[in-house]
Amino acid sequence: MYNKKYYIGVLCLVFLMFSFVSAVKPITDISLDFDTGLVIFSPTQSQIEVYEDHIFNWQVFNKSNGLILTNESVNCSFGLLDMKGNSILTHQNPTYTNNAFRFKVTSGEFYRGLS
Repeated sequence: MYNKKYYIGVLCLVFLMFSFVSAVKPITDISLDFDTGLVIFSPTQSQIEVYEDHIFNWQVFNKSNGLILTNESVNCSFGLLDMKGNSILTHQNPTYTNNAFRFKVTSGEFYRGLS
């Protein structure tokens, strides 16, 4: 009789332990709604030709008021990494024309990143 109550008690305890542990859906959408800060917009590069020069363009916006920041109000730098994550080049002062920062990467610098 004592064995039967003991096993039933252990079985109930195990059942209660597992009923409180359940799988929870992972959080995959984290929205960080900050009203301040900078937003960097760069057009998606769908294709970059090998052995040809390429001009990268990007704009920087003030998130609180939506205004475009110029080279007078923000310091931008441009970095190019190879496929292994090693730095190929870093440039501190890209040109600023037509409300966009621009930097021209020569074909030789792209070629160096492929080796």
